[in-house]
Amino acid sequence: MKTLTQKTKEQIKAFGHSGDLDDLIERALKGASEITGYSPDQLKKLKKNYIIRWRNIIIYTLVSEFDCNLEKVCDAFGQDKVLVGVALDEFESIRATEGRRHLLLPYVNQIVDYIVL
Repeated sequence: MKTLTQKTKEQIKAFGHSGDLDDLIERALKGASEITGYSPDQLKKLKKNYIIRWRNIIIYTLVSEFDCNLEKVCDAFGQDKVLVGVALDEFESIRATEGRRHLLLPYVNQIVDYIVL
């Protein structure tokens, strides 16, 4: 299965985060805020479908690309890990499907860029 671009993989490896989950979340929220126009607080707390989708993309990026613990990330966002797990399974399915990958990877790449740069 194709994943992120080679450039993005190299950026993550070079970034070598210290495991500080709060720092990763702050960077991801700031990046998503610049992309979407919603404040980090809105992205973290509001219960509107379009915001929930972005929050799940952030969580997916942290879990899949930075090997963060799903339970800890969900706790930091105040989300139920079962519900988020369902969304993450959906994202994994999208990512594994050749004709649908373009629906997710550009957003994951953008979040990664904001975290590592």
